[in-house]
Order: sequence, then structure tokens, then C-alpha cells
Amino acid sequence: MRNKFLVAALIFITSSPLFAQGVFNRLGDWHFSIEPHIGYTYGQIGEYVFNKISSTDDRKLSELQWDEKPVLTFGADLCGGYKDIFLQIAFTKGMSSQPCGSMEDSDWMNNNDYNMKTTRSISENTLTSYTDVSARAGYTFHILSWLSLAPFAEFEYQYREFSANNAYGWYGNKRTPMVSWDDPLAIYYAAGTLCGIDYSHMVLATFAGGSARLELPHNFSIKFSLAISPFLYEEAKDTHYKKIDKSSSTQYLDIIQAVWFGSLKSSLAVYCALNRYFDLGLTFSARACWLHKGITATKNSQGKYIEQSNSKSGMDLYELNMRLSLVWHLGGRR
Repeated sequence: MRNKFLVAALIFITSSPLFAQGVFNRLGDWHFSIEPHIGYTYGQIGEYVFNKISSTDDRKLSELQWDEKPVLTFGADLCGGYKDIFLQIAFTKGMSSQPCGSMEDSDWMNNNDYNMKTTRSISENTLTSYTDVSARAGYTFHILSWLSLAPFAEFEYQYREFSANNAYGWYGNKRTPMVSWDDPLAIYYAAGTLCGIDYSHMVLATFAGGSARLELPHNFSIKFSLAISPFLYEEAKDTHYKKIDKSSSTQYLDIIQAVWFGSLKSSLAVYCALNRYFDLGLTFSARACWLHKGITATKNSQGKYIEQSNSKSGMDLYELNMRLSLVWHLGGRR
């Protein structure tokens, strides 16, 4: 009985692609593809606090740089459409609980010298959650037999979560008068003696852009895309622990909204057609979300966030990604 089950399972696994191809071959002008992928992301997220000097001026009080160096990712792109109209759903996850570089925390606390960095600490950074989901719709124009252009609109959700622990650092603000963090008089705290910080960062963004695909000899093709974000919304939560055992903390909420044209992303992909049904792909992509400022709030004892009227928050993000993929054209390439 067990052998019969194994044989039946083997037949199902080996025949299901052929069955699917047979079904999709009958769909005419409809087309579908699945592109599973695995890759690495290398980047950094910046978190800032500014003190309002006036309505037009502020100074930096704090800067935290959260590494993504590197993050192992996996996921899949699902694409379908009718004739030249297409819709693509993309999903990417990062391997959680993996070390991903360091988190560096710096402060400028000397009111008599705004340019003096008074503290610097470095923590071991661990990724606890990583998710990207996007939906893209567009239309393909076949300009030449070897060139096609595809304008598109896209919506994207991005979420990152980190935990920074086992920190060490130099504190010049512990001296009177204050000194720079790299002054010999600054107090040094050994690894594991400073409290940890948890951080989450979420982005909702729209994109408008286009791609160009060139067909090359020997079954190769190149695809380049570029998109800019007409509007994005950012939100981050920051938990600063007061004790090593994390039994007490202060929580902050940063919100940056109505950011116009605040992010840019691009990609370059090389594909090799293995046959009518499968392509092997290698993609390099980059994304920049430059510094934007918004509100910052502190959570009180009643669990409500109270905006800090004399402070601003800031965030930026820069990422590079490389991924290897296999494209399965259900029913064959059109």
C-alpha cells in the first residue's frame, strides 16, 4: 500500500507541469507565469530625531543606522494577463532571526556645541521580520521584433523589523563638561552592559514607471525597469529598553506621510530561455528612499502616543538586491 502511494505521488508530481501546460495551452490570448526566486538584500535604514529650532530650521539630536548586511530572501512573482495587458503580484520574505550586521546609535547632546557627537554605541543587529508585497499593472507595446516597452503603475507594502542587542559604546555626555564620544575622557561601556533597542519600519508606496525588454541572440534577453513614487507613507516604532532584561521600556512612534516623489527604484534582469516553458533569470535591483521628516510621539502610561511638539522624526532607506529565479511560462512563452 505504501509503495502504491509513493508511485501515485511521483506520477502526480512529474505529470502536474505537463497537465498545467496542457490546460493553459487552451487559453489562447491569456498568459500566465510563475517566477520563484532566492536572493540577497544589502542595505541600511536610517532613523533620526531632530530638535525644532524654528519653523524653518532644526538640528539633529539622534541617528540610528540599521544594517541589512546581508538579508537572505525568497519569494515568487505571479504574472498573468490578456494579450498585452498584464498584472503582476510579487511577494518576498526575508529569513528571520538571522544576524544582519550592526546598529549604530549616535547622539548630539551638547547644547553649547551642536556639531559635537557626544555618544556612539554599536549593537549586534538581528532581523526579526522582512516582508515585501506589491501589485503591478501595465501594458506592453511591441516597438520592434526585438524591443518592447511597458509602462506600469504599482502599489507596494514593505515591512522590516529588527532587534539590536549586546551593545558597547562611548558616552561623552556622562562627563561635566560634556566631551566628544572619541575623547579619552568619554566613558566606555563594554559589550552587553547597554540596554537593547527594537525597531520596526513600514512603507506604503505607489510607483509609476516603465520597463524595456531587449531580445538578444542565443536565447538571451535583458529587461530594465525604472519607477518613481508619486506618494508614500512611512511609519516606524522604536522601543528603547531601560533594563538589560527588557522589563521596562520607552516606546516611540514616528510618522511621515504625504511624501511626494520621495523614492526611486530600478532593476536590471538577464534571462536565458531554456526552452519554450522555462527561463533562468538573474536580477540586480536598487532602491532609494531619501531622507524625509515627520512627527514623533512617545507612548504614555495609558498606552497613548503623545506627539512631541518640539521634535521631528526622520527616515531614509537604501537597498541593493541580487536574486536568482526560474520563470515557468504556463502554457508556453507567447
